[in-house]
Amino acid sequence: MLASCAPIGPVVPSTQAESPVSAQAPDPTRSIYFSWDPIDRAVVDGAIEYLVVATPIRAVEPRERRYRLLASKDQPGELVILRGDDDGRFAAGTRSLTITARVGRFGNAALESAIVNEITRRLEDSARQAADQATGQPGD
Repeated sequence: MLASCAPIGPVVPSTQAESPVSAQAPDPTRSIYFSWDPIDRAVVDGAIEYLVVATPIRAVEPRERRYRLLASKDQPGELVILRGDDDGRFAAGTRSLTITARVGRFGNAALESAIVNEITRRLEDSARQAADQATGQPGD
């Protein structure tokens, strides 16, 4: 009998996305000096959609906010939001945020992507509502 040529050990599927996952989203606030409240709401509500708890960590500087993530099976993670430069554009949604998420010790690109996409969608909605309020137009 010949020895089997089957691989030994678990088969690890290849992933298309790289971990950590990053994306751009509009900033619903009008300045880097405005409250993080609408951004915090989008992060906390967006993350919990995927059973991930996001807890804001005290900001060190006005352009960066970090969140401690806790996913299922006690997987630790971190989400970082960087505000774009405040270059005199004060209309809501005209500046961008960079969102970067990492979940698990070795990353989980699928979950990270889902969380970032949900947070981006919520920030887009929030920016649209803030712009409508600023111009006096009714929102959806």
